Amino acid sequence: MGVRRHIEDARFLWNSGRRESAFLLALVAVSATARKEQPTTTDRVAFEGFVKRIRPYPLSIFYRGEMRPIETIFYKWLRCVLVHEAEWPADIEFIENPASGLSTIRAAGGDEDVLQLSENWFDDMVHIVVQSPTNADEFQES
Repeated sequence: MGVRRHIEDARFLWNSGRRESAFLLALVAVSATARKEQPTTTDRVAFEGFVKRIRPYPLSIFYRGEMRPIETIFYKWLRCVLVHEAEWPADIEFIENPASGLSTIRAAGGDEDVLQLSENWFDDMVHIVVQSPTNADEFQES
């Protein structure tokens, strides 16, 4: 099937309004790409290291009682929960993209205790997979 097919399917699902399934496929493509680059390390170390490339600086946010790096949230509470439990975490939700076009993340405190991700994070995940030199053979222009 390959990474390219996962990205194509993820885009199709995203455009069809199936956000959670699309995000899972994008995260699977991130995992596969990370493992191609770092085949001798653990899935988590490879994934988290690869996702750090999205930002030119470290990004952590308060989630489930403590500050956590965004790459850990994507791995542990999105990728792993979706793969192993087939459920989107009830305390994470997508919000519309801000007018700035930037990827945003917001922790709503108090009784809500919900982590809000702008939809641009999907594009960020797809982008790092498509632009990875490791996947150049799959994403060459035809």
